[in-house]
Amino acid sequence: MTRRNLVLGLMLAFALGALGVVLFTLGRNWVASPLIDYDVYVERGLSARRGVFFPPEKENPYPLPTTLFVFVPLSYLPPWFKIVWTIGPYLLLLMLFGRMGILWVLYYPMLIQSATGQMDAWLWVPLIWLLDNRRRWAGVGAVLLLLKPQLAWLPVLIALILWLKHRDRENLLVFGTLFLVLWLPSFVIRPLWLLEVVHPLLLRANESIIPTRGASIWGWVSWYGGWLLWFVPFVLGLAAYLAYRTARTKPLHTAQCVNLLLTPVLYASNMVMLIPLVKGTRNIVLLVLASWLGVMLDGLFNVFGGAYVVLPLTTLWLLTNPALLERRTPVAAI
Repeated sequence: MTRRNLVLGLMLAFALGALGVVLFTLGRNWVASPLIDYDVYVERGLSARRGVFFPPEKENPYPLPTTLFVFVPLSYLPPWFKIVWTIGPYLLLLMLFGRMGILWVLYYPMLIQSATGQMDAWLWVPLIWLLDNRRRWAGVGAVLLLLKPQLAWLPVLIALILWLKHRDRENLLVFGTLFLVLWLPSFVIRPLWLLEVVHPLLLRANESIIPTRGASIWGWVSWYGGWLLWFVPFVLGLAAYLAYRTARTKPLHTAQCVNLLLTPVLYASNMVMLIPLVKGTRNIVLLVLASWLGVMLDGLFNVFGGAYVVLPLTTLWLLTNPALLERRTPVAAI
């Protein structure tokens, strides 16, 4: 047995063990146990069915189309669907990476994704369609990603610019048509709903503690000053250098990393949106290790998430390797 196979075998064993811990923690009361985000989705769907689209006690308002086309359908499903919602992303990982997908179980943001039942992982496939610039499907992916716009608004914007530049009429037509189908009904139901989304976000931005909760560079800006403020321009400079090296050949991949580095309302769990960008056992292992470096830095500096800038930075560095994107993911053929 080679040293490489031994290391991979040990990591797979740890990954399976971590998955077992997650499943055991949920235990026999899985259906009754709280999945913070999934339960919020269902609650918002139930509220929308009663005509209350933006419950005042809920922070992080989602676009109204998300409520209409994601949360309302979830509210009609039986409680046991929570199991499907939790396990589904792991099946997607096996589709994307084969047996090596098990390694992603050790990725810290993936553990949070499982524990809270967020919707992020269900947007991996639309993101891959967009990154691969799939004929017609890239347009579909761009619209679906706007259901949680903070996760990938920048690559969607860059894709639209590139489609206009290269006169990609197919993807532009698909994007425009599906966008109208999903978004127009929301303005018919509630014409000023955008203001109801923006206003709470502005209020939260004025709260001194809120920016420190994010996993982007703003955690450092808001929490620390003085001698640690040097870290912010250093990170931005490093990101700019890496983005310069990758933007020409991988503009959408680069945009996704920058999106996760700079968007203020992100958390460590949202870094699962880096998974579709990384292929190859070595690169997966490096990003998994970087996620636990983020955990250690978070505890050391108490920046409440800001330490996870190491993840988009590590991914940008990995993207400078031209061989990284040579292998296409199986889901790209869907």
